[in-house]
Amino acid sequence: MKDGSWKIRPAEVEDLDAVVEVERLCFGDPWPREALEEELIAHPRRCPLVAEIEDQVRGVILVWVVADELQIISLAVHPQWRRHGIATALLHALDETEAGRRAQLTTLEVRECNEGAIAFYERHGFVEVARRPHYYPDTREAALVMVRPRPSGEV
Repeated sequence: MKDGSWKIRPAEVEDLDAVVEVERLCFGDPWPREALEEELIAHPRRCPLVAEIEDQVRGVILVWVVADELQIISLAVHPQWRRHGIATALLHALDETEAGRRAQLTTLEVRECNEGAIAFYERHGFVEVARRPHYYPDTREAALVMVRPRPSGEV
């Protein structure tokens, strides 16, 4: 399925149940339903996208837009659909949004034990710039702060 047989589109409040399910399947301490609902409401400072396969939401990226920076607050792909290029497609789609084209920097936090996610982000140009000790309340685990500047030459 690496041929792009999915559809990336802006997320909508109607996607809430599916987004909640993907978050629940992906994270031991998922965002509360109410918080996810808020992230799906149209607002100039948010840029939520979903990946659909066969009319089902299978991936989601939630992003805050702060000045000329994008802050990825969640990137999740349904476990059965991982390693098909969906997370990469979501990142690329984010870069193509109006906010993505204006952004000079993209940031995120990731659990220090999540080696797969860290390797994924590094492949996509993110570098670790800081650690936040005891960041995650469920495990008191540190978060790595990762940053990806806009590649030189892009406008």
